[in-house]
Amino acid sequence: MEINNAFLKIDAISKSINGSLAVDDVSISFSTQKKIAIVGETGSGKSTLLKLIGGLEQLDSGSIWYNQIKVKGSLEQLIPGHPKIAYLSQHFELPNNYQLFDVLDFINQLSEAEKERLYQICGITPFLHRWTDELSGGERQRVALVKTLLTAPELLLLDEPFSNLDLYSKQKMTELINSISNEFNVRIIMVSHDATDVMAWAEEIYIFKNGKIIQSGTPEFLYHYPINEYCANLLGDCLFVENSTFPFISSHLKLDYEKKIFLRPSYFSVAENRVADSIIGTITKIVFKGNYSVLHVLSNGNLFHILSVEYSSHKLGKEIAFYFNRENVCFI
Repeated sequence: MEINNAFLKIDAISKSINGSLAVDDVSISFSTQKKIAIVGETGSGKSTLLKLIGGLEQLDSGSIWYNQIKVKGSLEQLIPGHPKIAYLSQHFELPNNYQLFDVLDFINQLSEAEKERLYQICGITPFLHRWTDELSGGERQRVALVKTLLTAPELLLLDEPFSNLDLYSKQKMTELINSISNEFNVRIIMVSHDATDVMAWAEEIYIFKNGKIIQSGTPEFLYHYPINEYCANLLGDCLFVENSTFPFISSHLKLDYEKKIFLRPSYFSVAENRVADSIIGTITKIVFKGNYSVLHVLSNGNLFHILSVEYSSHKLGKEIAFYFNRENVCFI
């Protein structure tokens, strides 16, 4: 088998858990990416895949290569894991009844300057003398991340780092992960059940379902060109309408009448007056999203979702004109 120049090569791996395939004949090659996301519904097998990459589980078949050296599984070594690959679970495990600086100093493999910089970036310096069972949930999360990074990994595996976090904490955690990746030159593979948590962060996203990779690409490509309804719904609000000739689709576009038209709220614009290729509809619902609203508009028996920043001017039951504002259409 040719390993090529990939820093991580996953070759036809499978893993069964309790008689069911959690990972089913998966092959991926990572070469230049530093920020990689694996997304999928709960139970799709993505966390198992992450543990296999880190050498924390044993493969049933296939192989994993890191920098052209085979990664040993959990049954092939006394202590499971890889010295240059660090795994952080979503539970942020820390030992109880220890002072924090003792826990961290015991495992530190960084220089003193690197360690202090890491503490500063993660904001844990003010509570280094606390006991581990005195930390809040957010503090435990940051400390667990620091503990993982003190082992000087080259590849960091993050398992649902945004689980149970509020919106503000998610934003701060994203900034923190970005800072760590850039400052310490660490590659990161993150798994999440919510693709919207990683859309702004990832360079490349792999969509997982039933133990298989079913689509991959940049966040922008996957958002606009999903291959099926599962992928489309995973990456944000959308709707599908039965294929027929709609006035909002320009006449020069070639329609695929055997598939549905895939639409996102941002694909529409509200017209001040009726213009070419626009249609009239009635607002049946207004979903407030903060900086914008999503209007549910009924037209000719079809319900459309339309993004609008002028939410204060819209009222239930009001008729509006709207039009399709993209040059192309995605069919699913």
